[in-house]
Amino acid sequence: MTGLEGLLARYGLPLVFVGCFAEGDTAAVVSGGLAHRGTLPLLPTWALAFLGAYLADTVWFLIGRKLPDQPRFARHLEGRVARRARALVERRPILVILGFRFVWGTRTVVPLLLGMSSLPARLVLPLVALACLVWASALIGIGYGLGAAFVNILDLGFHAHFGLMIVAGIIVALVFGVIGRRLMHGARSDTA
Repeated sequence: MTGLEGLLARYGLPLVFVGCFAEGDTAAVVSGGLAHRGTLPLLPTWALAFLGAYLADTVWFLIGRKLPDQPRFARHLEGRVARRARALVERRPILVILGFRFVWGTRTVVPLLLGMSSLPARLVLPLVALACLVWASALIGIGYGLGAAFVNILDLGFHAHFGLMIVAGIIVALVFGVIGRRLMHGARSDTA
């Protein structure tokens, strides 16, 4: 392995963690594709995707819990998504906790709202861990499957494969976002 592939083989696992902490869906899908290719080992890739996601959600939850009145975070809670999420947290907290990770645009807002709510951390954090396990399994699995399809059907070199995995990751994130938002809107309508 040389060039980019060699760098990713050497430093990719910390990047999986950072990518899933900072961004999420695209990083997980790309990581799954790299695991299929053998650039990254599958189980550590999955574990670090889970840990990055869980730590990010926990940090935002704790910020909401410890610093609920900080103006710096108020902008995250002013938009339409935040208003919808707040209503859902009040009406269907378990559904929101288990599903927000799959709804694009709610990764920061919902943990902040959960932290600001009266829901106990002993309920929220284990459910967030479960959601992150499912999320990491699903997205690493999707990336792994897409990676297999790209290699077997298209017979791509590493750079083309890597670029196509990034595009696929963005598409998966957008599809999850559209589906998740429709589900959130439906759940909100059911409770109104």
